[in-house]
This record gives sequence, structure tokens and C-alpha cells, in this order.
Amino acid sequence: MVYFYGHSWPNVVPAAKYGKTHPEYFVLQNGKRRPDKIGSQLCISNKEVRDLMLQSIEKAFAAGRKFYQLSQSDAFFACECPECAKLGPAPVRVWNFHVGLAREIYRKYPDRKINILAYEVTMKVPRWIREFPPNVVIELTKYDEKEFEAWKKQFPAMTEFMVYDYNWGAFHETGFLPKRTPDRIADQLRRFHRYGVINIYSCGFSTALTGLEAPVTYIYGRLLDDVSLNPNLLLADYCTAAFGRDAGPFMNNFFSIMHKYLESYPENAYFTDDDPRLVRTPAAMIRNHYPAAAVRKMEEFLSAAEKNVSSPKQKMRLKNVRLHFDYLKSEVKALDGFSLYQLAPNRSVFQIICEALREREQAIDAIFRSDIPALWKGNDKRQIWLAGGTLSGKLGAPFTWNYKEMEKSGVLPGMQTKMAKAFFLPGKPALEDTLWNKIPSYELEKVTGGKAGLKSSFQLGWTDSDLYMRFTLQTPALAKKQFASAGKGHYIGTECLDVQINPTALPERYFQFIFSPAPDSFLQGNMNIGRFGADPQWNILDRSWDGKWQYEFKLYPDRDQWTALLRIPVSSLAGFKPGKGKSFTMNIGRVCGRELFLWSPNLESQKFGNTAVFGNVFLE
Repeated sequence: MVYFYGHSWPNVVPAAKYGKTHPEYFVLQNGKRRPDKIGSQLCISNKEVRDLMLQSIEKAFAAGRKFYQLSQSDAFFACECPECAKLGPAPVRVWNFHVGLAREIYRKYPDRKINILAYEVTMKVPRWIREFPPNVVIELTKYDEKEFEAWKKQFPAMTEFMVYDYNWGAFHETGFLPKRTPDRIADQLRRFHRYGVINIYSCGFSTALTGLEAPVTYIYGRLLDDVSLNPNLLLADYCTAAFGRDAGPFMNNFFSIMHKYLESYPENAYFTDDDPRLVRTPAAMIRNHYPAAAVRKMEEFLSAAEKNVSSPKQKMRLKNVRLHFDYLKSEVKALDGFSLYQLAPNRSVFQIICEALREREQAIDAIFRSDIPALWKGNDKRQIWLAGGTLSGKLGAPFTWNYKEMEKSGVLPGMQTKMAKAFFLPGKPALEDTLWNKIPSYELEKVTGGKAGLKSSFQLGWTDSDLYMRFTLQTPALAKKQFASAGKGHYIGTECLDVQINPTALPERYFQFIFSPAPDSFLQGNMNIGRFGADPQWNILDRSWDGKWQYEFKLYPDRDQWTALLRIPVSSLAGFKPGKGKSFTMNIGRVCGRELFLWSPNLESQKFGNTAVFGNVFLE
């Protein structure tokens, strides 16, 4: 099998190899070829790209391989060239491209298989396709009962599937914490058996906690051999074999309590889930699946097992569980303390949070320093553990706080609503106008609170017709960076400002202005302006809105700094009338590399757009 772990395009046509010599192989964006787009995004109307794909498949099959995975680049971006546009919408063009390759190769290798990944733009069943070539096997990234039935209804002759599962991985909202239970795993594998799944790739399996998730990964392996086995009997067998006859029953109770609250953990990952009722934030999901009472009972059973374990191997396995459980417990303690802090922000509760954060750091260090086998520790670095995980697993406050600095300064985070003043300007100001020297500036903090490591400040002004914002921003190694135009409707994801203004006095509404220090690199939109909760477009950013706003910028590479001036016509702000004493709410976010900053911090998560934390701006 030739398997690319989800993405064949960048492996077959890598930008590192073809970017300079054949830029035409890569997507066109705003009139420019972009081999630098993340994931080697391809121009699939280009015949040479198609030929390279065919050559790769033929080479694999000529060498005796039986399967070949076809899959588009991650974070798919559709080429904007005229020839690609003729191929139809993104799902149509990608499906047809892959199916065309499969048909072509079938003529020469009818006994080999092409597994096409149904992912992102190709996740949904392609209704316009009536029949796949006989050599195609679909690899599903969404694999609940409803999804299998949808595929079977469209393609009744389909008897085999492959699955790319998301059972494990620190990219989940719960990060490194366990996610699966014996019963849910059994239900899943029995479903796979019914629908003829012939191969499974488990994304993130290597980051499964070898202490807390070991029983379920063991049960997973046993059920692959025989799906009729009883998962709960397998759990009991595992606990006896791993921890001994005396400690085993205590550990069976330990895991059973944990699994009880994990039964409702969603099977689909955050990017394949279509249930709008789920609140999928790290804090909400950890609190839901790891309630304090359950964690306390788990501690009791684990402590009892530690007193009854005997052999060195059993002690080592139990030690591994203890290390991971201490991490879990400290994380839950910090989150529960933070929940109380949001209702009763005072120094006593703040100290409980700080104590939990210290315990969590100690738990992480203990894992890395321990004498457990290296394989049990996994490959993730300490910084990823401190962050809580990757992607959606990254935790917000209080885990992003510089709590030691807060303890020294005596400052309690999130105690006051941010306020700023915008001053009347006698005329249209320039970016470097000296009048800005007389206007106070305001600093951005870390996105979830705490002093930022980089200077990001802004000043505010207004006239009868416009709002003005002037920015001064520090960017490390600015001289080495080249900010090319991203094009209208796009911005540079690693260096941008995100301004959100709510002039309506109603919650969950704002106008958005995003721009980068490059020409024509901006995006705009409005959230829920003029809408109400019953509107089907509620909470969907309207990108068709045009605020007729402008921005300018200037780079200072010698001092690692850039400045910018934003002008927003008040006529575009839902009838807002400027005047002394008037006010509106807003927030300003910044992305610099992998760091996120926000004027009025969002204590709940590392995201912009939470109108509940917007600060107040008063016109002077």
C-alpha cells in the first residue's frame, strides 16, 4: 500500500521540488501562482500535474503495491485560474480529478485499488457521480451510521470502505485526556464490520495516553480480531493482567468511572461534526467529561490500587497511570477554580488556580523525568503539554496566564472592562502626523490575559465622517520577512490585525476589519448586523458586506516595527452617529507568527470575536 497519511498531492508534487521551476503547477490566487501556499495546493487543470500523479501511481503498482491513496492537500484552496474555474465548484473538480485518475489507471492495472479520501471539500457524498470505477475504495473521515447509509444509498454496489478515524490525538478539544470508552469503541468497530471496512488508519494514535487510555487501546486491538467480544469483560481481563489480582478490581472501578462520563464524548472530530447543539470548547468539554466528583472517586480507587500492587512490572504500569492521572486532576482543578473565579473573582480563588497550575507543571515535568519506558512517554514536547494539546486542544485561560508574574504584581486578571478614549481630530490625519503624539495609546495583551511579550499598541481618533485607528506593532526579525500581497479578500495569516466594532448596543454583533502590512491584503465582514436569532444566517459572517474602509502602513525593518492607519467611514457602521459622549464597544486582535494578542482578553478561549468581552470606547 502507498499511503500518504491523508494528503497525496504535496507528496507527489511538492513545492520544494517544483515551486521555482514550475510555478504553473500550483494554484493561482489573485493573479499570482502560489507554490508557497500551505500544503502544496495544486492547479489540477494542468496536464503535467495530472501526468505526475499518474506516473506516481503507475510506479507504485509496477513495484507490486496493491493500494494507492489519492487525497487533496490539507486546508484545500481552489485554484482561481480560468481552466480550473471551468471544472466547476471545488468538490466537483476534486472528485472528478481523482475519479478520472482512477479510471485511467484501471485500464492498465484492473486488479489494483485506488482509495480516495473523503475529506474536507470531498467529505460529502458526490451526488452527481452515479458509479465509481471498480478499482475505487472510498476512505471515510466521517463514519457514523448516517454517513455509511448515505454512501450505500448513493452507491448500492459499494461493498468495501476504508476509514481514517479520529478516535485519539491531542488535536481534540480535550487535548491529551482520554476520549474513548470500551462500549463506544465496540459499537464503532461492529459498525465498521457491518459495512465492510477493510482498512483503518487511526490519526493521533501515537498520542493516546499509555496510562489512562491503555485499556481502550488494548480493547480496540482485541475487537479488531473479533468484534463479538464483550468490551467490559476485556476491561476486567486487562486490569487483572496489567495490575494483578489484588489491584486489578480497584483499577477496573477506576476506569469504569472515567468511562461512564466519556460515553457522551462525540465520535466525530470537530471538523467532521455537524451537530450545532454541541458546545465544543476545551473548557466546556473537559468540565463535562471530567466532573470533580468523578475525579475524586478515581483518586480513591487509584490510591487503593497503589497499596495492593506487587510485581515490578505491575508497579511500573500503575506508576504510568498515576503520572497521567495527576496531569488530568490538576487540569480539572485549574478549570473548576477558573469557573468559580469567573463568578467570584477574588484573591483566594485566584490562589487556588495558581496552585493547580503549579501542580500541572509539576505533573508534566514528572512525566518527562520519570523512569517509565520512553515509548510510554510519547513524542510530544513539553510546550505542547503545557498548551493542552494541538489545534483545537489548545487551552485558553487560565492555562495561558503568566500566573507567577500576576502573583508578584498583585494584579487579578479580567477584573475590569477595558475602556479607551477616541479624540476628536481637526482634519484628516496622516499616518505619521505629529498630532498622534498627543493622543494616548492602549496596549494589547495575550489573547487570554497577561502582559504580551511584543508591543502592540493603538490610538483612537474621530471626525464627523470617520473613525481612525493608528497602530504601532513590534515584529521580530522584520527585516527578514517579505510580506507579499495576499489579494483582496485575503490576508497574511501570520501577521495581521483584526478589528471588531459593535456600534449597535446589542450582543453578538460586530463589523470586522482584517488587514496585513502588505498591499491589497484585507478581509471584511459583518456578524449578525440587522439580524435576529431566528435568521438562518445567524452567527455566519457576511463577507459580501463592503464598509468602504481604507488602511495604510509603513515598515521599519531597522527597528522591527511597523505602523498602520485604519480609516472607517461612520456611514458604514449601521447608522452610528459620532459625537462627544457617544460610545461603542470593540476589540482588537493581532496575530504575529504563532502568537495571539487581544486588547480586551477573552478568558474563555484563544479566539477573537467574543462580544461579551468587548471593551468600551468613548468619544471625547
